[in-house]
Amino acid sequence: MRKLAATGSIGRRLLIELVAIAAVLSVLLYVAVKASSSQAAESTHDGLLAASAEAIAERLAADEGNLVVDIPYGALAMLGAVSDDSVFYRVIADGETLTGYHELLGPTQRPNPAETIFYTTELDGQSVRVAALSRRVALAGRTVPAEVLVAQTRYGQQAIVSSAAERAALIGVGSFALAGVLCAIAVRRALAPLRRVASSVERRGPADLRPLREPLPHELEPLGNALDRFMARLDAALERTETLIAETAHHVRTPLAVLRTRAETALRRTEDVEMRSTLRDLVRAVDASSRSADQLLEHAMVGHRSERMSLERLDMGRLTDEVVERYRPVAELRDVVFDCEIEPGVEVTGDRVQLETALRNLIDNAVKYSPAETHIDVSASRRHDEVVVHIRDRGRGLDGAEQQTLTERYKRGSNVEDVVGSGLGLAIVEQVASAHDGHISVVPADDCGTRVELCLPAA
Repeated sequence: MRKLAATGSIGRRLLIELVAIAAVLSVLLYVAVKASSSQAAESTHDGLLAASAEAIAERLAADEGNLVVDIPYGALAMLGAVSDDSVFYRVIADGETLTGYHELLGPTQRPNPAETIFYTTELDGQSVRVAALSRRVALAGRTVPAEVLVAQTRYGQQAIVSSAAERAALIGVGSFALAGVLCAIAVRRALAPLRRVASSVERRGPADLRPLREPLPHELEPLGNALDRFMARLDAALERTETLIAETAHHVRTPLAVLRTRAETALRRTEDVEMRSTLRDLVRAVDASSRSADQLLEHAMVGHRSERMSLERLDMGRLTDEVVERYRPVAELRDVVFDCEIEPGVEVTGDRVQLETALRNLIDNAVKYSPAETHIDVSASRRHDEVVVHIRDRGRGLDGAEQQTLTERYKRGSNVEDVVGSGLGLAIVEQVASAHDGHISVVPADDCGTRVELCLPAA
């Protein structure tokens, strides 16, 4: 069995998806356990802090006109018994510290008498968890507001959370590793026959449409039979397409050429103003039809040859120069001049017919949309790992149209409606570029006109 290429493998994608699911579940398990542990530890810790603060608040009393507090040993001992963290307290009466640590910051907002609030702050560079409650104590015929703060460092709480998180991480990693191995085994065993079929088809060339010869399990026999029938139909369709293109080129172009010749002859012979106007419209319509027919045939031909490309090593500079020479007489009729800068030895691997068709459409567009007595810049050069054919005209520009719109079939700019065209030229060029793993760029020039670049991988 030949090994299936990794790129595009159904088994690899399926394995990645299954392993990704296992990884997500493992991470969720870790996060859930850690969050639950942290919440449980903090809730327990807050309960102890609140109980200590309540015990201290109960010892607030008035004595001979002064507010006193007797800190009970058990109030702080219960916190020390849980962990080795440091414990701090502060009692504030009427805005003054009655006893405890002055550095222990109170809450930003005084708690209501019936509630205990919790917050985290810094004390001597350590993070501490604080429980704060308030009371009002009768003193000399008036009530004095008092606050009780009890705080404890969080090392013990963090140790509990870290321990739980480590256990969850070990369980998650173990589950993930086991799930990954089992998924890999299951996917490989399940897709082995399909990989053989895919490998057999993948090894074939573009023109190899023979029936499959690989032995198939019973479950894949319908797929194999369907592929055989499909390739047979595709082979017949490609043959019919090739014949249709050749016949259509002959049966469409010849009558249109004859019709145009006769219309021009009649135009030269007649002196009737109305008839001459009608014949001019006829010639224009024939030109539009002929151009549309040519580009429709080119579009079909490019699509057909994309399935059966005849690849060879080509000098794009020489090919560009040949196409420019063909259009030079047409351009000279309008006093349009080509300024060419062709770098020697810029080679690509591609289909000559397709690349020539693309260049012909680009040059034709540049000539067609260029005003009289202007220049068209044409260059072919190597840029990094690409061969770039650059064409720049001084025409009407894009009028705000985007490249995506201009490269769609039958789409043209709003400023060229008076010029004969079919809206297929740039669509053909993009199709050729895509078939050769390249791309095109259509942008407005700095001052006027349009810049088009055909970029192809260098050979």
